[in-house]
Amino acid sequence: MDSVGNMDGFLRMALETENWKTGKNDAGQTELLQTKHDVLLQPTSDGRDPLSLLNPSLHTVPCLLLLNARLSASHSNLRNLFQHATTFVTRFRPDDLQHVASLMTAFAEGVANQAERARNPILAVGILKIACERWSHVKEQSDRSGSGSAVQLTSIHALLCKMCLLARTPRAALDILLTPITEIQPANYDLQYQHYLLYHYYGGMIFAQLKKFDQALDFWSLCISAPGPNASAIQVEAYRKYLLVGVVLRNRVLPIPAHTGAATVRACNKHAVAYRKFAEACLSPMAAGGRLETEYNSNERAFADHRNAGLAVQCLQSRTRRIVQGLTETYSTISLTDVARACDMVVQGFGPDVARAEDLVCRMIGEGQVHAKIDFRDDQMVAFHDPPERYVDGDTARLLDVEIAKAMKLSAEIVTMERGIATSKDFASRSGGGGSGGSGMSSSIIDDEMFDGAGW
Repeated sequence: MDSVGNMDGFLRMALETENWKTGKNDAGQTELLQTKHDVLLQPTSDGRDPLSLLNPSLHTVPCLLLLNARLSASHSNLRNLFQHATTFVTRFRPDDLQHVASLMTAFAEGVANQAERARNPILAVGILKIACERWSHVKEQSDRSGSGSAVQLTSIHALLCKMCLLARTPRAALDILLTPITEIQPANYDLQYQHYLLYHYYGGMIFAQLKKFDQALDFWSLCISAPGPNASAIQVEAYRKYLLVGVVLRNRVLPIPAHTGAATVRACNKHAVAYRKFAEACLSPMAAGGRLETEYNSNERAFADHRNAGLAVQCLQSRTRRIVQGLTETYSTISLTDVARACDMVVQGFGPDVARAEDLVCRMIGEGQVHAKIDFRDDQMVAFHDPPERYVDGDTARLLDVEIAKAMKLSAEIVTMERGIATSKDFASRSGGGGSGGSGMSSSIIDDEMFDGAGW
């Protein structure tokens, strides 16, 4: 250990040590990994910055050790630290991290923590995104058929999504979320059960903020139905949002996703009663509007505490829009006054709120939810008509061919993956005792130290 008792010894050992990719536990690797924290914070004997002397593409792990030490300490020159972090993520060698994946997790958490301390979470977004993209895209091994890349779920995915939400830049994570995960190797990517849950929970939130509700439901469904011996608070939170978005998008109370574990089913039913009642009230007939108001008012505080107030308001709005869409099936023309009455838009002491009804109809026309024209010369009459046919050109046919080809390729990949899963001993052993019909499972919710329920 004397050779790494100072920074000069560390640098000498870093330049001599190789074969990080193979995971060969030689003496040099062991000594580097066990270097004391205070040594990693030192400059060289001639006062130079060791990070400026190492090349991340050749010395990935030593650079990571130095960065992690600095990220875990208070740092006055944050700009310089993040410049080094950016250089590292653009040049590091992913293969070298296979057997020291926990170092990459610590790096990502350090970057996020430093950005949060500076109250500027967007500082971490770019760094984490590049790290996530480069670490998760790994060339397939030679013993696999075909060429291309396998996309891994890493411990960084969830953290990237969280920082995008904190920085109010959800679109920054969209490329990552839209890239299908094809493999999960927990040991090689320091992946824990909660990382999987949080990735799909935060990912669903990002899709919901971007009004991509179909994808949001898919992500939350994967979170809720993830197999586990106990229910997680993350799954319960995902189920609450799942219920609300189901009302907005599908106009119905969605059932708990298939294959959800018995403990999770019980926890969701127990801790989302108010959400289910509110969802049912949203779908009730217009005559039951009093029930909806009661359910919303009684649970408004809970919606705010769970960060679901926005989705709850969208549920209220979706109910009004469904009423307008229902009018298109009954009337070919109708006045804005009657639309306001049907939607219960009333100004106290003045009667129907025509201006509000006009604004709603105009927005629905602009979003393509109804096809109509408003004639302001004829008593503000709304004339509904059939949607125009827009799929008759050659460009649409070519686009359809491309999408069919993508679907066929994806179908073939799914078949290959299903065959691999079916022959997996680990899957067989785990599925043997799982499923919603299992017994002896507690309905209590496990603690989720990585999940800040109050924050999200």
